[in-house]
Amino acid sequence: MTELSESTVRYLTEIDHHDHEAMTALDEQTGEGIGVARYVRDPAHPDLAGVAVTVIDDWQGSGLGTLLLEVISARARDEGVTRFTAPMLATNKAIMDLFRELDPVRIVERELGTLEIEVPIPSVGLAPTLRKVIRIAAKHDIAVPLAQHHRPRHTAGDR
Repeated sequence: MTELSESTVRYLTEIDHHDHEAMTALDEQTGEGIGVARYVRDPAHPDLAGVAVTVIDDWQGSGLGTLLLEVISARARDEGVTRFTAPMLATNKAIMDLFRELDPVRIVERELGTLEIEVPIPSVGLAPTLRKVIRIAAKHDIAVPLAQHHRPRHTAGDR
């Protein structure tokens, strides 16, 4: 994406620190942004939020994505969020093998080459499951930006 639309800029910058939170990482030397983590609460399920972490290429593999996820997890816990969902591309064998092995990751939706996982947020720290997902996602560039995937989720009980 070479340019952001006005609505995307508004979505990414109008955070309320309760239902929509974002944490950024800056390079100490340059002051430039090098990563961001955000969650957006599901209005139909207040304990559930979509999460996304993005780290620029030069900083991938440094542990920054894990650190950002730990920080955003702590904020989410403070706001009553107990579970994260995350959209992922399903075209990578490593991620699909991981989901077969991990518990308590739950695949909640499959659509057009993507899948959405649901992971509980532990009461302290970062779940080993989330840590593994981040490592594989960074290694294989498989994350789907949250802003492109945000939509209301409906279950049979919601209708």
